[in-house]
This record gives sequence, structure tokens and C-alpha cells, in this order.
Amino acid sequence: LLGLETGDYRAASWALRQAILAAERVRSDPHVGSAASALASLEQLLGREDEGVRLLEQAERLTAELSDVCTRALIWDIAGWFRLNARVDAGSARDALEKALALQRQGCGWPGLAAQILTDLAVLATREGTPDKALALLAEARAAQPQADPKTRAWWLDVEGQIALTQGNAAAA
Repeated sequence: LLGLETGDYRAASWALRQAILAAERVRSDPHVGSAASALASLEQLLGREDEGVRLLEQAERLTAELSDVCTRALIWDIAGWFRLNARVDAGSARDALEKALALQRQGCGWPGLAAQILTDLAVLATREGTPDKALALLAEARAAQPQADPKTRAWWLDVEGQIALTQGNAAAA
């Protein structure tokens, strides 16, 4: 994953493909699903959404067999984010994100994941033109993890700015 963070996408792609192969060899479906969903996001970033959809479908098939509710929620959140930003028909972002949130609430103790899923739902609500719903989701995300990572906090500001712009309040944006 270091390649993803540093922008070395070739190294990231290679490492994620190797992780999938290694996990398949030892029949570790949680690791296959996690690596496949991360690789799907990378493929989307690189403009290869059809390959990303294929990887995402593979990850989703494997989630049903996972006992770790947090990993399942994370994979569905990645699927929802992928769909939210897809330029190809990749299915319903809302369905995937709501499934992620339901799984997270079944006992996953990762507050960062709750904030991330709620933030993704707020982005979706903003794009759908429901600002009140988006703001409520942001409030819930902030409550879930007040000290969220910088990336999540940046999305909070983006959603608030988008809402301010649509309401004609450029100064607040």
C-alpha cells in the first residue's frame, strides 16, 4: 500500500496482485477480498474501470463468507465509493454504502470506518441534492470520530463547501 500513498501505482498494482495470488494460494478469502477491493480502486484511478468492476465483484462475492464484520464493512465501503465515482455502470453506490454501514453497526469497533462510511454517504447525499441529509450524516460522522484523519476531514469540508455553493453562499464555501 505504500505505492498507493506515494503515487507509485505500478509498484502498488504489482504488490496488490501478488497479495491476491498469495492469499488465493493459502485460501485466505479475507485477504483476497481486501486486496481485490484495493486493486479495484487503483484500477479506477488509472481509468481501467471495467477491470475495477471485475475485481470489485470478486471482493463482494468473498465478503459473504467472512466472519470479520469490520473487513466486510470496509470492502462494501470501498465498493460504494467506487460506484459513487464510476463512469461505467457499476451498480448502486447507495446499496453498497448502506450495507457497509449496517455491517459496521453490527459490532465493528473501528470508529474511523464509521466516520468514513458516513462521510461517503454524505458525499452521495450532496450529489443527489439532499443537503440536509448530507449535513446530518456529517454530524454523525464527526460524532463517530471527532479526531478523524486529515483525508476524512478534508471531505467534510468539501461537502460543506459544495452545499454552501449550491445555496448561493460562496463566502462560506
